[in-house]
Amino acid sequence: MSYINYVCVSSYYYMDIKNTSTKITSSLSIFTNKLIDYAGLFPPASLGIYNSYSNFLRYYDSPYGFMLSRFIIPSKKLPELADIYSHFDVTKQAPLSVLFTGGDTAKQFIDELKNDIKLVNEFITKHEERVILESFETKLPADLFSDLKGIKEFFVAISSFVEKELKSTVNIFFEAPPDINMPTLIDALTEFNKEHGRSYGYKLRTGGLEASAFPDAGHISTVLKICRNHEVPVKFTAGLHHPLRRYEESVKTIMHGFLNIFTAGIINCTHDINRHEIQEILLDDNIDNFEFHENYFQWKNLVVLNSSISDARKRFLISFGSCSFEEPIEDLKELELL
Repeated sequence: MSYINYVCVSSYYYMDIKNTSTKITSSLSIFTNKLIDYAGLFPPASLGIYNSYSNFLRYYDSPYGFMLSRFIIPSKKLPELADIYSHFDVTKQAPLSVLFTGGDTAKQFIDELKNDIKLVNEFITKHEERVILESFETKLPADLFSDLKGIKEFFVAISSFVEKELKSTVNIFFEAPPDINMPTLIDALTEFNKEHGRSYGYKLRTGGLEASAFPDAGHISTVLKICRNHEVPVKFTAGLHHPLRRYEESVKTIMHGFLNIFTAGIINCTHDINRHEIQEILLDDNIDNFEFHENYFQWKNLVVLNSSISDARKRFLISFGSCSFEEPIEDLKELELL
């Protein structure tokens, strides 16, 4: 059931999903619940704020609204969203994930953070009854990664400032800069979370606009394994438009599949499989190996009950960001899962 209604609809459509009826198995419903963070503002869609937010509300008011999670928006776009809110009838709080501006250095990051939080506070003051701020996302500056202690101290500084200014606790997902040692960041997150009772997470970039932006299956399997072992939540961004891995001519490389990644992560949570087995799932392009039954899901002979799917999704495998909500749905229909 949708919990957001809209009165203003964008003219930018891929397909009409409002009047589509669907019945899916309980295991697939749990697997895909709040799976997709809508990032219509970002490439390759690159929609304006009005069209992207119109789409977001329309998607919630569709039979597939249960698959939609947060609206992704950079902090500097919040004033634009505030200006157009009068065009929408949002009857319940809409979930947002705000991107910090970041910076090339720790000092620049903190300077930008002050303005980010100022913009968030101004937005919430105007529309606190219409939105819920669920998370922040940001890429960390490279100069932090000289030592583990420095990263932890940076987390403390960020969390203290944000929570003081917002007067609430909001989860943050941190992305490592390119060519930075990923385990170092996850180790720092692990220690910070344990010491401060937080659930800050890791954000993995799984694609982009060119082939070099796509990590290999070995890297993704390492992230899934380490994050699970350290109990660090993980979310994904970019390049996961399709359920199964496939070659994409536009970027001239193989794109990863969200069904592959979330299956690998969920099964790893339940069966604690090794990295080779995780990679096998990530590389599997045969839909017949992915079975969604009413009370359980399985990949080949590995079975996961609905309760374990739900637990893995809530605690560990959070969501993935996509500039299209409709393309993943169309692909699931072609695979006869929807």
